Amino acid sequence: MPISEKIVISKTARDLFVNRNNRALLIYSQHPKEKFPILYKLAKIHLNSNARDIDKVFETLQRKEILLLNEMLGNVINICRNEWIGDVDPYAIIENEKERKTCSLCKQKNNKLVFHIKNKFNGRRINVGSSCINDFSSLEYPSGVSKKEVMRSANQKYKLQNLIFMFPGIEGIVNNWEKELEIYEILIPHEIEQEYLETGEKLRNSYDNYINGKVNKIDAGTIKKYLNDRKEFLAKMSKYEELNKNQDFIVTRKMVNWLQRRHDFKTIEILKIKGYITKESAYKVLEPNFIESLIPKFNLHFQKNNIQIVSYNKEYSYFKIKPFYNLNFHLKISCSKLIRTFSSLIFDNKPNIAPSLKNIFQTAELFSEVEQEIVINELNRIKSNITMKLLHFGYDYDHFEYNELDLFDKRINKFIVVKMNKFLEEFKGVAFGLMNPKEIEKYVDYELSGNSKAYTHEELWAIRDRRDDTIEEN
Repeated sequence: MPISEKIVISKTARDLFVNRNNRALLIYSQHPKEKFPILYKLAKIHLNSNARDIDKVFETLQRKEILLLNEMLGNVINICRNEWIGDVDPYAIIENEKERKTCSLCKQKNNKLVFHIKNKFNGRRINVGSSCINDFSSLEYPSGVSKKEVMRSANQKYKLQNLIFMFPGIEGIVNNWEKELEIYEILIPHEIEQEYLETGEKLRNSYDNYINGKVNKIDAGTIKKYLNDRKEFLAKMSKYEELNKNQDFIVTRKMVNWLQRRHDFKTIEILKIKGYITKESAYKVLEPNFIESLIPKFNLHFQKNNIQIVSYNKEYSYFKIKPFYNLNFHLKISCSKLIRTFSSLIFDNKPNIAPSLKNIFQTAELFSEVEQEIVINELNRIKSNITMKLLHFGYDYDHFEYNELDLFDKRINKFIVVKMNKFLEEFKGVAFGLMNPKEIEKYVDYELSGNSKAYTHEELWAIRDRRDDTIEEN
């Protein structure tokens, strides 16, 4: 191009400079002021000029100024945009019209939603309207949140306010819809819960569709209907609670919380079917208050046979049972096992199991060493070819520590050694006439036919003596 040829402003440069946002950006940013003072000065002088006046200015510009506008303006504006970051407080929604702000770039007034941005180099802060913020495509925020996320959040909050004005408290209602079920003292059954949750899902969809911009208009009629339905559901659930909270075997909130802590959601769903504990589910719900409530119900049946649950261990979840009225003797049984075995007593009109001493002995176990000694003594009272011995051989040998019991077979005049706890649990019923004593002889015969060895008194003494010597050396 010959140097003498006249240069005119290009359409691209003209459109960029006529846009007030760009002139304001050239002024508020640091780069133009330091590196492109000509562009900075032009923008500052003509910040509030209209397009017609600016076109007249173009006709007066020198060649150097026009070249700069044509060749560099677009690049400089992009550099300016990259100088800005989102402020710590990224946006504001201003309801009070008197407090609403003007966009620093386009000068549009009465902005309800404004974004706050800050220049990384000169620290200047400006307010930008919801349209002008779109010019800053690469805007970053100190928290690491992207511009897209900030704008989405701002738009959601803006729309939420519109909803709140029409339906006060709607955000809390939507977000806590399922939690409403937890305010009741008892579990809401599936037949009520399901319809309530389905209505909540429909409300959530209407709410989300508007908040997330899938629809532009609030479906006020539909939302109002769902909220009215909610009131009816809450009233229905409150009435259900009032009618059932004092009933036997109703599922309480404490039971549900106990199951939730153990992540037993399957049982919770089973309980929702009826809202009541059943024979099939009772053994799974070991919540302490429920367990304690069952004791008098079971005792009502057990006491007919002089059997009584005397205590309940919460930590290890077992019952202590006194099976004899006139003997200081106790059994223990896990709560789950007793409930599972005898639940028919309290749930069925015609129980399928008797609260008998025999059934208790078959189900429970000896409470302590005291009961083991009583059983040994009682077994030795019975006329039998097999007697129980706790041989000490002149020194203190702790059979309970070693869990050993010496069975003396009179037929061969020898001993066999068995696991004490296993043997006494299996044959404790013999001690109280609940099993045939011959069963013990059959047991010993079976052991002798297998791998069990029979010992003389001297052989057993020698084995025990060597064992104790080894322990002392260690």
